Amino acid sequence: MSKALENFREYLLNLLEVLPILSSEKIESSCRISGNKSYRSIRFYEENVDILLTLADVSRLIASDEVFPKFVFKERDGDNLVLALSSIIEFDNDHDDKDYEQSDEIIENILSLNSNFRFWGGIPFESDFAGKKIFLPFMELTLRKREGEGAGVETGENFHFSVSMQVLHVSHVSQETEINVDEGDANNYLFQKFKEKINEIIGAIGIITTTKDNNLNLNLNIDDSVDFSIKEIIPSKEKWRDEIINFKESARKDERFLKVVLAKRVLLESNSSRSKSINFLKIFEKIFRGSYYDGLLERSYIIIWNFDKAKYFVSVSPERLFCLKDKKIFTEAIAGTVSASASASASADELDKDFTMKDIEEHKLVVLRVEEVLDEVVGRDNWKRVGYLDRLRLKKLHHLYSRFEATIASEGKNELDNIKKLLMKMHPTPAVCGYPKNLAIRFLEQNRLFKRELYASALGYFNRECAEFAVGIRSALLVGDSDKVYLFAGAGIVRKSDPDKEWQETEEKLESIKQFIFFRKDVDYQSHYILED
Repeated sequence: MSKALENFREYLLNLLEVLPILSSEKIESSCRISGNKSYRSIRFYEENVDILLTLADVSRLIASDEVFPKFVFKERDGDNLVLALSSIIEFDNDHDDKDYEQSDEIIENILSLNSNFRFWGGIPFESDFAGKKIFLPFMELTLRKREGEGAGVETGENFHFSVSMQVLHVSHVSQETEINVDEGDANNYLFQKFKEKINEIIGAIGIITTTKDNNLNLNLNIDDSVDFSIKEIIPSKEKWRDEIINFKESARKDERFLKVVLAKRVLLESNSSRSKSINFLKIFEKIFRGSYYDGLLERSYIIIWNFDKAKYFVSVSPERLFCLKDKKIFTEAIAGTVSASASASASADELDKDFTMKDIEEHKLVVLRVEEVLDEVVGRDNWKRVGYLDRLRLKKLHHLYSRFEATIASEGKNELDNIKKLLMKMHPTPAVCGYPKNLAIRFLEQNRLFKRELYASALGYFNRECAEFAVGIRSALLVGDSDKVYLFAGAGIVRKSDPDKEWQETEEKLESIKQFIFFRKDVDYQSHYILED
């Protein structure tokens, strides 16, 4: 049993008792009436809860079936990690214009209640903001790594945390009665829902702390393993060559068509007779330890999205789509890849020893699109490059890397319109789609062998004032109820591309995915994988 999780459970039980007498400093209540609907919410927030969680505790919460949905977002350039738990309201839109307009209005009204509300989720590869798949969580835990004596792998990787909880109620009102809405009854309803949600979390933690699977071995013993075999690779190598030939023919017919990004999906299935061969708990602990302590996943976001009971989309991505904060936009271009082991250059200035002209041309197309979007959103005089054709050094791969900063000149604090503009114009980027976007998307639709969905999606959060989204590359889909693992990789194709070299690039990217999903380093993925259990 985890003592830390048990302490967290006790903290929530105590909160239920003192909730009625907490001051307005910790509980915010708000109301908005829009048209024929009344939007009401209460939010509780407390910083620096005096309980220490470990990576194992965090992994237990994420791997549990008792709390759903879940979204994990570890920042790329720091140690903070947010765990969003349970849903108050969800939006899973298709491209129906009516649904889009209605959900957009509801989101605007919800975010007007409290500027600290954040929606979490993503925009699948095949859609723009209209096809968003997002939710407003009941609870957010923000974890900050404990530094100094007593912290570290040997002692359990301690984390302090803060907690935010909120509930929402939407009711229909008539124009005649809206000014007479009984606030007392409405707040009583909200507090009751608040208590119900807390009790759900309390019950879930109780189950988590008494489940034997939570006897997590931090040393990740590899004696007991489960064999996973390749069942399908889409496209085949022959079909891959055909797709590149098709692109070059299309580019010859239309000189504007300069780049497309092709994707590969590998399906692995368990050969085990066990009912559950995918040990989510150990996978997540391995990912976090690799990020915080082993140095395997430096300069990467960690995103884990449990969007269906037994399905987890996992991305360990180096690529930021954009970050908007305090009217500043931070975005970048990452394209052009070489193997770290094959790198001949000792410094970032010696690009010619590793990156080919094909790599540089491919990268410049991504840069061009970023600059076009910034011109449209903030104007030419309000952005600048802060890095160009630099080298991004990761454990397995090196990339060409350019960075941009921009300033939004608009009045007021509501940045939701700018966030939507950035999402709709930037996503998907030429680094995962092609250039120009409309021609690349048309080509991919005509030649599509599988839907990418969350692979290469925009993943993160937003509210009325800020947002941060990563690009969902270096990713896998773990399907627990069928013991299937889908791995994804892609490569940018330009007119100078060599099919065999591009295929090999996807192989190297798959290897980088393998390192955080599979624990055995001596297994050749071309034959089979072994997943530790």
